[in-house]
Amino acid sequence: MKSNYDLVAYSKEFATSITEYSAYELDLMLCLVFAARQMIDNRHVPVDKDLTLELNPTDIRRNINGNVTAKRMREAMLNIFDTKVYFEKDGYKEVNHLFETLSFSEDLKKIKFVLKQKHIGLFFNLFENFTQHRIQEITSLKGIYAKKIYQLMYSFKGLKEITYPVDNFKKLLEIPDGYKWGEIDTRIFKASKKQIEEKTNFTIDFEKIKTGNKITGIRIYWSQKKNKVIEENPFSDEVIETSKKDLKAKPKPLTEEEEKEFERLVTEKKVVKPVGLRKGTDIYIKTVKGILENYKKQEGEDEQK
Repeated sequence: MKSNYDLVAYSKEFATSITEYSAYELDLMLCLVFAARQMIDNRHVPVDKDLTLELNPTDIRRNINGNVTAKRMREAMLNIFDTKVYFEKDGYKEVNHLFETLSFSEDLKKIKFVLKQKHIGLFFNLFENFTQHRIQEITSLKGIYAKKIYQLMYSFKGLKEITYPVDNFKKLLEIPDGYKWGEIDTRIFKASKKQIEEKTNFTIDFEKIKTGNKITGIRIYWSQKKNKVIEENPFSDEVIETSKKDLKAKPKPLTEEEEKEFERLVTEKKVVKPVGLRKGTDIYIKTVKGILENYKKQEGEDEQK
């Protein structure tokens, strides 16, 4: 499914995860997501099986700012495949690898990845709790710290500020333990502020919060520049109207029989519960109904064989 806008979207859970990606690897990962979302109806992706997509590397290269040789991209993709992603789950750190497989030709003219079904909700079926921004805006930022801060800013864009305990902030940005506050001020705060204000439509500042003489928190706050022309809405009228219809279409609640059947299939490990969707919401109901429908269809096909 082709679209005419340049926004990349993904869940806030991924935006605020710890990935250990380099700046280039984060760019490539988001370019992979961007290209994948252009290929399919990204609002209605089945979550009862792994998602396989074959990507056009041209779509990826045009958005990466920097080295786009096959060798550099191949090295980065291998690192993305191997890198652990850390999510916060009920007070624990949950460690994951996102992909089941990642395949590509030696000349990198063909790229195919298989996203594990439990992670489909991180990048597709995004109706709530997600962030979106222009893909070329984040790839224009040079450092990993500026990119991570940019992601946090967009994840909480409507709040215009966010405060983190200092330990959480350091972990989230993966700041080396040996960094002194003078280095953090120069290499992270000042450098990120300069890049973000030069490359985006926002001003941003940082505040160190103290308890006594000890720095215990970091506040990030931002605002949109008033002296810069705001770009037109990047969504086409067709996409906007389609999205409105999707959001307004209220599905019928799950029946007691459907809920019991779904729980039975989950218990028997025949289907997987959708990740990142709140139970009872419209998108959760639609997703569960889709899983049940797909399972029944598959079951019928198996009986005919």
